[in-house]
Amino acid sequence: MRENQNNFVPDENLNSAQNDLLKKKLKSKIDAEIKLLSSDKIIVSGELFDKINRIFIEVLRANPSIPQSSLMVLYRSNDFNAFTMGDNIIFMHIGLFDAMQNEAQIALVICHEIAHNMLNHVRNSLVDAVIQETDKEIKKEVSTILKSDYGQVSALNALLVPRIL
Repeated sequence: MRENQNNFVPDENLNSAQNDLLKKKLKSKIDAEIKLLSSDKIIVSGELFDKINRIFIEVLRANPSIPQSSLMVLYRSNDFNAFTMGDNIIFMHIGLFDAMQNEAQIALVICHEIAHNMLNHVRNSLVDAVIQETDKEIKKEVSTILKSDYGQVSALNALLVPRIL
């Protein structure tokens, strides 16, 4: 949400068409994040939120290199998960807290998600996706593999899994 279309910064390693695709993917990501933040599944007040947010704020204050404008929201889901979409907003599923034994474990999850933000993992993943989608050699190899009757899954895994990981 802090990176919108008006301040899109092209990636210097991409060509113009690839940057157009990256801009489109970033807009889709922002739209998805706005939808999430507008949903009734978001919790930004109450006893649980206050407790988790206190830990979040302690992490921020103890680490001045972390953008102090970072935010944390709780997400109504029983899943054991937390995530970020790269805009310094941490989404923490409330199902995560069933398994947490202490505040240090909660802080660990918070720090893990903050690291994704600071290392630009979301944007880097989108850049990688753009490169893969526009790479003519990969498309040619995939097309060749799909034309064969035997070993398609193994061949596709050998080609694409290393790029995904």
